[in-house]
Amino acid sequence: MAKWFRSEEMEYVSLIVNEDAAHGAVNDLGMLGIIQFTDLNHEQTAFQRRYISYIKRCDELERKLRYMRTEIAKFGLDTEVPGGYQKFFGRVPGGRQGPPIRCLCARAARKQA
Repeated sequence: MAKWFRSEEMEYVSLIVNEDAAHGAVNDLGMLGIIQFTDLNHEQTAFQRRYISYIKRCDELERKLRYMRTEIAKFGLDTEVPGGYQKFFGRVPGGRQGPPIRCLCARAARKQA
């Protein structure tokens, strides 16, 4: 019973990935659900970070989507419920296809089996 109240044993690892493959690698690791990321740039403000322009763009798009939802609701129109990002990337040309990468955290994977 005490296991439920304790953290699992973890190790720090350094993963160096080519920038072109970073998005796919992080996505696959996140899908495993057995990894936690540590912010190595905690001393930087949000505006000093490398990808802040992309984050701002996403925030702006979310704001526009919220506005569109409220306008659609005013007219009582039906909308399709989104199926999640996995369904979206399955429809996008060049979207991630194939099985996820299962090469890291072998010890944790053995515990799951």
